[in-house]
Amino acid sequence: MERFSKLCLFNQNHKLEFFNVRSKSLDLKCDACRKQIVGPAYRCGSLFCNYQLHESCLALVQEMQHPFHPLHPLHPQVFRSQYCSACKQQMNAISYSCQQCDLHLHFDCASSLKLALKLKFHQHSLYYFGPHTVHSFGLCDRCKNHVSGAPLYHCMECGISLHFGCVQMPHSIKSKCHIHPLTLKDSFVEDDSEEYYCNICEEERNSENHVYCCEECDGQFVAHIECMLPTDFEFVD
Repeated sequence: MERFSKLCLFNQNHKLEFFNVRSKSLDLKCDACRKQIVGPAYRCGSLFCNYQLHESCLALVQEMQHPFHPLHPLHPQVFRSQYCSACKQQMNAISYSCQQCDLHLHFDCASSLKLALKLKFHQHSLYYFGPHTVHSFGLCDRCKNHVSGAPLYHCMECGISLHFGCVQMPHSIKSKCHIHPLTLKDSFVEDDSEEYYCNICEEERNSENHVYCCEECDGQFVAHIECMLPTDFEFVD
């Protein structure tokens, strides 16, 4: 399939080079989502830019209005020395930034902050970070064990973290959006399209993250946890 020439996201004098990765052995990482590149992709090889992206990620890298930071739009930038305001890890890829507020977010951390979980026991919103997120969070506020390498919820305002398991989500839950009860899954892939969406908010979801899905419908109805739980969900002690 013929692909039209595309310009660099950060310098209109640069053209992007199309390439197609057919083998996982190359271990090339996308500078937006930080996942391995297999399939169609683009790169800008200039010394200043020097990035590579999935073809699908290229379409997503644009100015955005973000619910976590509604004051100003976030703009894509190439960072090599800043630190992410969410996970506290160094930026070495394309990220989102509000220069006025000194807010900088990895591409995937910006996705994590789009959905907030409200719990009765905590006055601030909590945000889900998946099992493959690299971060600098410390101990779980409930069990006091380290949270590294595990899915968790994190409060951006006061800095507490909770293992996903320590929140004790209901295994099964009913929703007015679907006729059957939905079951909690630690991840869910319904097909090989590599594009997965929440059937409630209709926003894209990460197939590696926890979700609720309908087993009676063979997974044809899938939803973000935050879209399923009531805003006054009570922490189980």
